[in-house]
Amino acid sequence: MQLFLKFLKNQSLINKMRLLNILGTTVVMFVVLVFFSILYSFFARQELADSLLAEARLLATNTAPMLVFQDKDETRKLAASFKRTSNLLRVIVFDQNNDIFVELISGGEENTTSYRTRVPAIHRDSTSFESQKLVAFAPVYVQEERVGTVVLEGGLDTIRTNLLLFVYIGGGATILGILLSAHILKRMQQWALGPILDMSKLAEKVATDKSYHLRANDDGKDEVARLATRFNQMLERIEAWDKKLSMELDQSRESERHLDALARTDELTGCPNRHAFRTDVKTAVDNAVKGDETTALMFIDLDDFKQVNDVHGHHYGDVVLQIVSKRIKTILQGTDTLYRLGGDEFAVLLTGVYGEKSVAGICKRLIAAVSKPIVIREAEETITVGVGASVGIASCPENARKTQDLLRMADLAMYAAKNEGKNSYRIFELGME
Repeated sequence: MQLFLKFLKNQSLINKMRLLNILGTTVVMFVVLVFFSILYSFFARQELADSLLAEARLLATNTAPMLVFQDKDETRKLAASFKRTSNLLRVIVFDQNNDIFVELISGGEENTTSYRTRVPAIHRDSTSFESQKLVAFAPVYVQEERVGTVVLEGGLDTIRTNLLLFVYIGGGATILGILLSAHILKRMQQWALGPILDMSKLAEKVATDKSYHLRANDDGKDEVARLATRFNQMLERIEAWDKKLSMELDQSRESERHLDALARTDELTGCPNRHAFRTDVKTAVDNAVKGDETTALMFIDLDDFKQVNDVHGHHYGDVVLQIVSKRIKTILQGTDTLYRLGGDEFAVLLTGVYGEKSVAGICKRLIAAVSKPIVIREAEETITVGVGASVGIASCPENARKTQDLLRMADLAMYAAKNEGKNSYRIFELGME
């Protein structure tokens, strides 16, 4: 039973229903077959008992005068005629003294077996089923005086033969009925369970592909249609929730990108800040070491910027920083990036640089652009200020192959340029360490 339940558990819904229906049909038809077999056996035995008892009564009536006149020959002839015309195993006629008057068995031979001990107790017609046979008793009366008893033994072979035939025919009909019902049930289940199976496939597709826009067929008014309606309502809620979640995720990603941009951008100049510089310079060094491209790092420190703050105030100092950053951007290529590290310190990452001559040209143009006088007009006041730039350059992988080394070398070069005076640049050399 456990194995069957385990096997059934692994089957599909339609196979489970089919197996259970076939099993139920088989059990019911088998029970019906057994019931009708028992019923047939009962009525067949009853019919045989009634028939044998009727024959015993008829024989008792006809043998009454023969028993009175002790005519054994006529009695034997009469008994033999019953034996020939019916399914009898034995015919016994007892006399008034309960002695065997005539006894016939198969072949018309006499037998010493008798019912002498049972006959005296029999006072009315009766039947008795005994081992493999049926016995009928019929007392013989003449003017209410008992003159003898007739005993008939009938075989049960006919009942057994007919019962077997009934079972064979019934069993064949049962098997045909089971096969026919299995075929009909298959068709009916496909029709009845089709919507459920379709809904199961739909649920699997929705779960796999997240196709929440799909809907089940909810035509009809039965339980399956109501289930499909509720399933569709659930899909509608999930679809709405999914759209809302997607929208919230998009907004969250946009907010994250905005926050990341704010975190990487200098508010005053709009240039990437120190945080962005640390990330980008490491990436640039890694690419340069791998041989993908040559990278040069330029540190820029503004000259005389402190004087602008001290004389004109920080407001004008901020304006100067904005103007200087714009001027530097104009001389950079599209792949180069300007960073504001803080205060009056800037950095530039140059990618795709080839040779010291190319770097020197960029430094000269940068210093020239920064050194131009800066005219600031605000309200009724106009001021002109001037700042310079000290620039230090180090290249990767020519001067350094690690980020920290590149930063240190560019810083040393910048301080070397600053020591030489305003508006100058220095490219890192080994003697600077």
